[in-house]
Amino acid sequence: MMNSSLIQLNDLPTEIVLIILKYLSNVDVLYSLMGVNKRFNKIVHNHTFTDHLDLFRIVPKHLIEMISTSKYCILPLLDPILGRFCSEILPEIHDKIKFLNLESFSMERVLLATTYPDLFGLGLYGIEGETAIDLFSDPNIFTYSLKNQVSSLVIDMNINTNETLADDIYALLLTRIFTTFRNLRLLAVNPSPVSYLYLSINNFPSTFNSSTLVELYVGLSSFNDCLLILDGRFNQLSIFHVKIETIRCSSLLINNKEKLPNLKSFALYTVYCTNSYNELIVPLLHRMTNLERLDLSFAGYVTKSFIDGNNLKQNIIYHMALLKKLTFNIRSFWFDSPMNIPSNEDIQQAFKDFKDMHIISCVDYFQKRKYSQCLVYSYPYKLQHYHEITNQFPGGLFTCVHEVILYDEYPFEHEFFLRIARSFPLVEKLTLINKKKKN
Repeated sequence: MMNSSLIQLNDLPTEIVLIILKYLSNVDVLYSLMGVNKRFNKIVHNHTFTDHLDLFRIVPKHLIEMISTSKYCILPLLDPILGRFCSEILPEIHDKIKFLNLESFSMERVLLATTYPDLFGLGLYGIEGETAIDLFSDPNIFTYSLKNQVSSLVIDMNINTNETLADDIYALLLTRIFTTFRNLRLLAVNPSPVSYLYLSINNFPSTFNSSTLVELYVGLSSFNDCLLILDGRFNQLSIFHVKIETIRCSSLLINNKEKLPNLKSFALYTVYCTNSYNELIVPLLHRMTNLERLDLSFAGYVTKSFIDGNNLKQNIIYHMALLKKLTFNIRSFWFDSPMNIPSNEDIQQAFKDFKDMHIISCVDYFQKRKYSQCLVYSYPYKLQHYHEITNQFPGGLFTCVHEVILYDEYPFEHEFFLRIARSFPLVEKLTLINKKKKN
């Protein structure tokens, strides 16, 4: 049966074979076809299958006993497969590999299997904090060439929901990274949007810096940590995407005035609601005079008006002459009487000058709790959750959303749930908060 399948595949034109094989993982293609015959050898040496390799298995968490914030677990390749890669496949294609994604248990074995003259990127997945420190401390794993070659590093640490790592472990790990890789241009630490890893760098040593780093993707504990990242220790930083656990004022005095002319792209996502939009977020954005791309996702308490189109123009857009692309997901909470609250039509009118953007808005007033909320976002929606959906929900298609929370003081009717089902086809978690019976 196997020979018949291979003969049929071998009869197809090379262009068709390439199209078929692109639907498989590169590891499967190399392991299955390398050495079968000269033609397949030539095909699998194509850069499509050798440039980027993921040398691990991704297993759904429910299949093994493990407490983790991720839905999936990273495990080593089965030993026979890994053994063949290290002894035969990697040495044969070593000069074609540009990016390797590895997991901690097999990382040393893979990196020492051969030389990688064109390797510029490493991704390390499923590693623990102290294990990562040991890896970066071992002088035998990273050769002199790799230390100079690697310019892109992705670290996805395995963080359990019931434990956090001490700040000194974070500090040691990150400083080891910058001392190991001398020409690092991109660093991403737990870049997944569902990551729960937040670094606090208040007590990091002066060696936590780089004059080559251009792109940084990281989660931080507080807004102070964000300001410390931008205090000059990464003076070439051009792209900065940050997820901040809390944004609130602090007694610690950190510069939030010096301009950041090199920054071209900035993305800010906050976990908890803030009341410091005007005091902290706006002054930081005013420092980014040459920004070209901006993405904002946060919820904030306001005292005078919702954060609408007029607010974004006055506080942000008019201060960024080079801005080319703005995306946002902003929820404002306002404690005021219903007579002073603008309608959804008023909010939409405030966005009338945003010509090239599809903007959705939704305004609600909760009489019992005596507050109102306004959600404005650029469509298509990008977050993986959509919280506090009310009867005012405008509908749409949200293929990224996996978690939904429904809340209202008015009853949800049958048609509303049909709309929710159509809008969120991939929802995995649904929370309903409503004490009113359907009519």
